[in-house]
Parts: sequence; C-alpha cells; structure tokens
Amino acid sequence: MEEKIVKHPLHGFSSKYDGKSLVTYLYSEKPQTFTHKEPEEQPEDELKEIWVRSFVKFFEAPIDWYFNHVLGIKYEEDDDTLEETELFGLDYLQQWIIKNEFLDYEGDLNTFIDKGIKEGRLPLKNLGAVTAETLQEDVQPIRDMFNQKRGSLPQKSIPIDLEGENWRIAGVVDNVFGSTLIDYTFSDNIKYELRANLKTLLLSAQGAISASMLIDSGGEAIPLRVLEKEEALRKLDLLMGYLRKGMQSPLKFTLKATVKPKKGELTREKVTKAMRDEAYPNYRSPMPPNKYLQVLWEEGYFDDFDDNDLQELLNLSQLLNL
Repeated sequence: MEEKIVKHPLHGFSSKYDGKSLVTYLYSEKPQTFTHKEPEEQPEDELKEIWVRSFVKFFEAPIDWYFNHVLGIKYEEDDDTLEETELFGLDYLQQWIIKNEFLDYEGDLNTFIDKGIKEGRLPLKNLGAVTAETLQEDVQPIRDMFNQKRGSLPQKSIPIDLEGENWRIAGVVDNVFGSTLIDYTFSDNIKYELRANLKTLLLSAQGAISASMLIDSGGEAIPLRVLEKEEALRKLDLLMGYLRKGMQSPLKFTLKATVKPKKGELTREKVTKAMRDEAYPNYRSPMPPNKYLQVLWEEGYFDDFDDNDLQELLNLSQLLNL
C-alpha cells in the first residue's frame, strides 16, 4: 500500500487547515478565550487582565505579539561576532538612550562626554565628542518645547486601573505634568504616535488628564484629543475586541501597512505589498526582516487577504487615530 506524505503548516492557525483536505487536532473546535481557559471553567465575575505595557505593545505589532505571547515563540537576533572592545558608532537604541539623557541634562557638555567615554557609552576621543554634540543638537528643539510646555511642574506617574465588559487594564502611564500628558519622540516612526494616542486614551478613561500632546522629532507640539471617560471606555471595549481576536489568530495588521500612500487610497495590493516588504525588506532598507511575518507569508497566510481584511485594517487604524 502506497503511503501518502502530507506536509502540514507550522502553526495550527493556518488557513490551510480547512477541516476537509487538511485537518489539525492541535486545537479544539471552539477557540480558547482570552485567558486560555474554556468558557465553562471561568467564573462569571472573573476579569481578564492585561498590563498597560502589553496592551500598547499588542497594537504596535499584533503579529509579533501573537507569536511571543500566545505561541511562546521569540526570534532573537543571534550575534556570533566577538564583542568589540572599542565603540565606533551608536546604534538606534544607544542613540535614543543618549538623547533621552540630554532631554533633562543641565550640566557641562564636556563632563557628559568624558563620563560617556569612560562608561563605554560613547566612542573614544574626537568621535565621542562629535557624536554627543550631534545628538545634543538633534534633541535641542524637542528639549526647548518640552521645557516650555511642562514649565516647573514635576513629572507624575498615573496609576491605571480600568474595567470594562469582561476585561481589566492595569499599570502606569508616565510623563504627566499637572493634568497634561506631554509625550515626545526622537523618531518619525508611527509607533510613537500610536503610543501617545493609546496613553491619551487610557488617561482619558481614567479621568486623569484634561489635555495631551506629542512633541515630534522636529520639536512641534501636536495636540491629541482627550475624550470623556464614557467615550474612552467604549473605545477601549472595541480595542479589547480586536485584542481578543488577535489572540485566536494573528491579526492581518501592521502599523506600516496603515500608512496612506502619497497617491490614491490604501488597497489590498498596497497593504499586502507593505506587509511583504516588512517581511522581506529591500537590501537598502535599514530595517531588519520581520521573521514573524516571514513565517506567515511562507504559510500562505495572506494569500486570501480580501476586502473584509482590508476594511478591518482600516477600521482598526481609525480607532487608533492613525
């Protein structure tokens, strides 16, 4: 008797499992709930809790979040090269750390440079000085606006403890001065706009602020809308619906795919191209390939991306004020 070899997808959420030609027994017929318990096992008064940080991270990258938190898969970047004893340049994260320090630094620049070189956070000799001077210059417009807006008010960390229909969000939001959220970014990356929007939404639902703004990389203060508590809670209810759905299978959503083209509107072709470019970026791109997206592309997860998927992406984008 001839044996038939069947190639299965790597993950049980694959659309290739149609229940007919290809079947998986890894998952029950009914998808699991937010806390990974069968519905009948959950007390009616049990709240599904999520931390503020995890809530924000989900909407930054729902696909990455699914792999990390639901499947427990993390694709770490392996660096097999020996660590250099001398620092010749700063990567994006190292630059961000230095810029963040400059935001509040009141001391002498030479003292900052000497300390940074000794601690190995800046390149040696003249390169360290040039690097620090350049980063300080980049930060100055943001620093000026930040100081102007906050005045002499101390920074507060606001506790968040919100409950809705079968959910709870808890944690802390920083950068509140008086009754105003003053967030800032050193980058044009859309995720910082998203973070500021979600912080504003959470603080609105908490009733903790009356104003909010994001200081962009050019030093411009962009006002963000503060909602009434009831409206903010309704919006959080909708977002939690997307989060629950994104725990059953990866949402077909990335922030870069929501960026509107210079000409025309977002289409299925443009959205899927943006997602594919994230998975397999051009060799000139400074961004590394997204390995989570690569897995989904290799399994044909986006092959059936249709008008309903596009509309869901647009609806979520609008809900996030992007």
